This record gives sequence, C-alpha cells and structure tokens, in this order.
Amino acid sequence: MNKQLPRILIYDGPSMNTGSTRIFAYGLYQDLARLGLNIDYGIREISSYDVVVYGKNHKDALTKDNTSKIKGLIQPTDFNGHLLDESLQADFWVVGSYEEHDYYLQYKMDTVVLPLIERYKVERKQHEEKKTIIIGYHGNKQHLEGFSPALCAALKKISRKYDIRLRAVYDIATLGMWKKNRPRIAIEDTQWSLETLPAQVLSMDIGIVPLLTHIPKHFSIPLRKAMRLLRPEAGAYAQDYLLQFKNNTNPGRCFVFQQFGIPVVAELSPSACAAIPNEQYGYIAHSQAGWVRALDLLCSSAVLRNAIADNAHAFFSTVWDTKYHIPKIVSMIEKLWEQYNVSNCGEKTK
Repeated sequence: MNKQLPRILIYDGPSMNTGSTRIFAYGLYQDLARLGLNIDYGIREISSYDVVVYGKNHKDALTKDNTSKIKGLIQPTDFNGHLLDESLQADFWVVGSYEEHDYYLQYKMDTVVLPLIERYKVERKQHEEKKTIIIGYHGNKQHLEGFSPALCAALKKISRKYDIRLRAVYDIATLGMWKKNRPRIAIEDTQWSLETLPAQVLSMDIGIVPLLTHIPKHFSIPLRKAMRLLRPEAGAYAQDYLLQFKNNTNPGRCFVFQQFGIPVVAELSPSACAAIPNEQYGYIAHSQAGWVRALDLLCSSAVLRNAIADNAHAFFSTVWDTKYHIPKIVSMIEKLWEQYNVSNCGEKTK
C-alpha cells in the first residue's frame, strides 16, 4: 500500500470577507499546515493534488473535478435538488455545528464537525462598575430582525432599571439599517468590519446571541392543538417548547465574545447549550423572564461579569480549541486516502 502522505489543496478565496472562507476554509488550511501536512490554499490548478477540499462557493468547480483522488466540501447544502447533487459529488463534508452534522448525516456518513471559530489574539476585557451598560450584538442583520418578542420585552424592562444601550454591529453598508423588530431602547447601529470588530466587542459589557426563528402565537397555538390531537400518546402539552432553528445554527458568535472576555446570554439551541453548559460560563434564555433574569444579574455586578468571562474563556480555550477537532478531519482524510490506495492497488493487479 502507498503510505505517502496525500497532497492537499483547500480550494477557496481569494476574498476573506465571508465567514465560510475566512473561518472555515482558511482556518482549516492553517490548522492542517501546523500539523506539517503537505497542503496549499487558494484557487489553483488542481491536477497536482490528491485531495481537494472545496469552499462552499465553489461547488461548480467541484462538479468539474475529474482528477482529484479524494474531494471534500465545506458546508454542503440541500436548499434545492441541484445544489444537493453538486454537494454529493464530494467524498466527505465539513460542517460547522452539531445541528448541521446531525442533519447532513442522512446524505453522507463521512461528515465531520469543525466548530465555526473566528480566531483572535487579544487581551480580555476587565469589567468595572459603570453607569451605562453596553449590551452588544455582532453578526448578521437577519438575527436582529428575528429578535423574539420575549427578548425585545426583556430589553425594554431592563432599560427601566438600568442605563443600558444596545450596540448592534452588522453590515449596514450592504444590508441597510435594521428596522424590523427593534426594541424600544437606546440603540447604536455600528458598521461591521474585520478591522474594527475587536475594538467594538471590547467596548461591550454583555453579549447577546439570538439563534432561534420565532414562531408567532397564531401559528404555535393551533400547532400545539394539532399535535395533541394527532399524537396524544406522545404527551404533547400546552406548556411544551416549540423551537425552530436553522440546520446550520452554530455558537460561533458566542465564541467571539468568550475570547474577548464578554459574558454571554444566548438563546436556547443545542449548540448554545454546548458552548454554555451551565451558569458558570454564561446564561441560556428563551422566555422573557429568562432573558430578564440573565441580563439583570450581569448588569448588576462587574464582579459577576468578570467571573463568568474568565470561566467561559478557560472553557472555550480547552473544549473548543480547534486542535481537539482537527484530528477528526485528518482521520477522515487518512481513512479515505487508505481506501483509495487499497482500491487503486486492486485495480492494478487485475
């Protein structure tokens, strides 16, 4: 069997403006290069490589690849049949969360999770008692427009007790101003950029991470009734949670706050619960009361903000360091490479 290490290309770039390229593709290249693998990055001629891992925006190149021995794809999709067919041309997939992993296993068992982690090397914030508390958000405008009524009401209620300001960092230049579902509190709309984000996050005292798609009552009430009628044996009750979230929901925005030393309140999702497993590391909220309690506790005490931030950073630095997750991708490539060589040797001996 040929034991020579495969030549690997991460096929993506050149722009670093999208998270899938910057965090997933280039981050994967950096991690594999640190391990000493024979690897390159960029849009290159693929014929000299054994393994080519395509970024999410290069599925067209994936479908035209007739020379690579092993093909990988970062962030597959089944948004429509055509995109799924393109995604299935790869031998293995790389996804960014437990939710995404569980969903895409139905199509391909050779799917591995690489947590969506934006890397920063900064000194963590040291919190002090202060008059105005900055509650911060960074990310897509879509999540701002998806603020649940519970979160909006909680922010309004907290604003009556504390002098708070919501600092929303998003791409205003491309997506326009946030107008839908704005809570009635003091808000600073701030343009997102790679260069200014570290200073913007460090200016915050508390980070919020909304993750769910709110289900309006006029949909949720009849849905609960239908569930009780259709599946009475399942024990569906009026008090049950009905949670909707995207299959690629991930705790990446939590990780940014944790690296900078900003305590987080995240909405109730599987990945958020993994990033914040208990209240030593932050808070999980869904109801108005849950948001109010978490924000109240953090607004009231810089000592608590520092303690939670320190615990969360230590937890992130151990459990969520990519060095603990990269070996799974290496093992996947090694397995497929070995299978290829076994199959190739068999063909040559026929």
